[in-house]
Amino acid sequence: MSDPDLDRLAELAACLAGDSAVDVLARVLPRPAGEDLPETRDRLVRAALDLPRGPVIVAADDATPSITGWLRRLPVADRVLLTLRYGERLAPAELARILGQPVTRVESRLAALAAEVPPPAEAYLTYGLDRLAEQAPSPAAVRRAVETRQRVQSQRRRALVSLATVAALMLIMVSYGAGALRSYTSQTAGGDGGLQLRHRVDPPPGWRVLATHLSRTVATTTLQSDAGLRCWVTVGGAIGILGPAREVIVRGEPGMISDSELSWFASPGPIAIRCHQPTERDLLLRLADAIRFESSEFRTPIGLSGVPPIFGGPTLDRTENADGATHQLTVGRYDFHVGLTVPPDPRDVRTCPSMGTAPRASRYDSAEPRVAGTVRQLLRTPDGIVCAALHWYVAEPSQDQRERARRQLDQLARHVILAADPADPATWLDAETALPTS
Repeated sequence: MSDPDLDRLAELAACLAGDSAVDVLARVLPRPAGEDLPETRDRLVRAALDLPRGPVIVAADDATPSITGWLRRLPVADRVLLTLRYGERLAPAELARILGQPVTRVESRLAALAAEVPPPAEAYLTYGLDRLAEQAPSPAAVRRAVETRQRVQSQRRRALVSLATVAALMLIMVSYGAGALRSYTSQTAGGDGGLQLRHRVDPPPGWRVLATHLSRTVATTTLQSDAGLRCWVTVGGAIGILGPAREVIVRGEPGMISDSELSWFASPGPIAIRCHQPTERDLLLRLADAIRFESSEFRTPIGLSGVPPIFGGPTLDRTENADGATHQLTVGRYDFHVGLTVPPDPRDVRTCPSMGTAPRASRYDSAEPRVAGTVRQLLRTPDGIVCAALHWYVAEPSQDQRERARRQLDQLARHVILAADPADPATWLDAETALPTS
């Protein structure tokens, strides 16, 4: 496959879809004969908007600092708007045409997003998009993904053609499609049984489960080896490998593997394993074999009835400790994230639990959160007092930033809900109740 615009398209895909850039490019390449760059760009935008995954590139509490991290955590539709406006320099009228929305709505949303960015907003946004574009997949990685997708589609077509009759073919297609849809939905949206944890990991010898994380779109298990290597197993969400990788068969399915990442599609949905430093590829495959697709309830003493629009989507975190587990609810912004917990003593901030292990979904994550400073405080909510551990990404937050954060925490506090008795697990909230749908 040869395409003179491949580098430009790869940079655009990196801005639109982050770690899924290879995936969206494989959906639109190779280009039909005679198709010009704007036409391919429009199809790339639609492919990004149609990705069967969560609305963010990385988890809501990703520790990437400043404007780049904020862009990564935006819903795809918002990031598309900013990429086309400040990256591609398209007028709002052109954005409205591509997205099929009224110009007034496009302009209003652009203004709201720009208001969230420190001035000069245009310069900050351009800088952030340039940093995202720098992570564009290599032409070789894109070509491998396109060839793999074409080969898988060809194999599926040959398998379908081999069926005995058209009637049997239709029956199998309908049955498989419905089953796959139910299975994928169960991993990401909860399915008929409500939002539940749909996988577990039985760690290999020398490994232990540090934490489990659940959002409306992804579920992540954090693992750590006795030697200190930390890896994250994520079901749902964005998958894709940046940099050198090769094809591999994972549990009977085609996938891609590098020296620190493994990703593949299975009937439960997209699955990714990422480690914070290079490791043996055989270890990544052993971790893949350790995944069990089973349903279990995820209960928590704290939840949210809604999320103010200034925050990203929330995550329920359960960190395993020697004397039990710490349950935390995490939400984030581009300049900080905050973990909410129930204090043993609501009168003493010193009893607030330590920050639990945060989920990681990006290859740029280190083993520990890269936060510049942490401020713990007690926060009054309609159901009682909670601990709020605010983690700044900036080295020295200004007085204005601190005051703005205080007001935003007050907004968040109005949406916090607590179990009837946070000390009694029998009264805890199920995940469907604890995580708002919007």
